Amino acid sequence: MLLEKAYVADARSLESFKQRLWGECVRQGVEKVRRIMVLGDGAVWIGNTAIELFRFPDARDPTERPPPEVIRAVDWYHATEHVWAATELVHGTRDSEEAKRWVKHWETCLWEKGDAQGLAEEIQQKAADHRGERREDLVRAANYFRNNAEGMRYQKFREMGLPVGSGPVEGSCKFVAQSRCKKVGQRWLKDGLFGLADRPRSGRPRTADSRYLRQLRRAVRTLPRRLGFAFNVWSCGRLAVYLERKTGKRISGAHLATLLRAMNYRFRRPKHTLKGKRNELQHDRAYRKLQRLKRGLSSLPPVSPSGMATAASSTCGRTWLDCGNSAVPNSVSPLPVRIASSRSSGR
Repeated sequence: MLLEKAYVADARSLESFKQRLWGECVRQGVEKVRRIMVLGDGAVWIGNTAIELFRFPDARDPTERPPPEVIRAVDWYHATEHVWAATELVHGTRDSEEAKRWVKHWETCLWEKGDAQGLAEEIQQKAADHRGERREDLVRAANYFRNNAEGMRYQKFREMGLPVGSGPVEGSCKFVAQSRCKKVGQRWLKDGLFGLADRPRSGRPRTADSRYLRQLRRAVRTLPRRLGFAFNVWSCGRLAVYLERKTGKRISGAHLATLLRAMNYRFRRPKHTLKGKRNELQHDRAYRKLQRLKRGLSSLPPVSPSGMATAASSTCGRTWLDCGNSAVPNSVSPLPVRIASSRSSGR
């Protein structure tokens, strides 16, 4: 699942796109990561761009920290598309049962074993039986799987918890770029299309820029004690002071609370508990003893400041239950009640 997204698009040239991509990677903190995954459709220019950008020739001192691990992977959907294209070249059709079994077999081999080399060898053997354009297409299909065998280790990628599908990227291309530029009846000139590019706006720039928001998100996900503080619960005021030291930008606690709500964060007071810090055996023993005491108290007759009134009232109640709806017998005399009024109190 993607937690943070950033989009880069450029229609002028590959070099211009590389510059934009590297600038966004730097803003995202790429120079501090240990692993980078480049997920694409297997095109040669994507692999070459990854090698060129993420070697860090000048941005990193190799004596201080080793360079990051760069993993190039082929999107699973594009890999299966090439398997179906290969079976059409091998069997002449996609609809026969033999062709479907062939596709199912090699999709399973790719997904469970990453055996792209075996698939390339089989396609190469089939190419020897053909001539002309079909043979060239088969050789081209075999080279695709052979050259991208390293990026088709899907079992290893899943074990590492890495994505194997570029669906979010393909969806972004559709909804961010194509939905704006490829509507019905639209025609674009090259200069007019570049006019849609985002440019610096007038006025004071935002204090809480993307770098500040990344620091804020990272701080919220980290316990304060791990950062060397004596407390273990963040407040907006404490976050504002901490981020001011980290970024040099002062933002009030109220504005910080607004930013956190926009990022779908809500403040909750922590629930303190002694679970894990107490002796569970002694706790259970004391709890059972307390329950026995409660049951013993509930079995005793009720006690009031006037013991006689309680006993007489309980006797009257028992006699009334025994007699049903009849009058109370004369053997149970009512309690004497003295009524004092304000008129008689003066006498």
